[in-house]
Amino acid sequence: MNAKDLILKVAALAQQGVGGEKTNAEALLNRLLKANNMTLADLEAAKNLKRERMFFVGKPYLKRLLGQIICKVLNVSNYSIKDYKLLKKIGVDLTDGQFIRVSMLFEIYSAALLRERQRLIKRQAEERKILFTAFIYKHELYPNQPNKNKKTALSEDEISKILQAMRDLENVPVREELPGYMLEDKK
Repeated sequence: MNAKDLILKVAALAQQGVGGEKTNAEALLNRLLKANNMTLADLEAAKNLKRERMFFVGKPYLKRLLGQIICKVLNVSNYSIKDYKLLKKIGVDLTDGQFIRVSMLFEIYSAALLRERQRLIKRQAEERKILFTAFIYKHELYPNQPNKNKKTALSEDEISKILQAMRDLENVPVREELPGYMLEDKK
């Protein structure tokens, strides 16, 4: 990180910080400006200079999330991007301050969205298992003799979910006879 980037980050903290954090950031900002022979006017000019910033968006849902964050930070309903599909990157013209804010929010929210997606996938896998089991029991698609080698210990919660799913399933009528043929008798 070069000195200008550090100064811009400290300036953002000085503007958005609270209490002692803000006071310390302001003091550090003044020291950094003095050490680099800069003024607040130089910093403002540098902050407002827009450059293309690159964001890695490996998945389509991350591209959508980044778009929402950019709209929020810029307070706009649309913006211009450069889509580098082969690199799975998006280029957006942002100031240093906007880039810092978008980067921070994208990092936080993309991690949170990934956690929620993983929880959803796990929940869906459990629901598919319950649905399948409920379907088998609802339509009695099992032999009359239980498999003695198979151990199926279900919790009370799983049994309750299976019973609820069974009630929600449609009945599937099956004719026991086909025209001109008789199916095997149930034994």
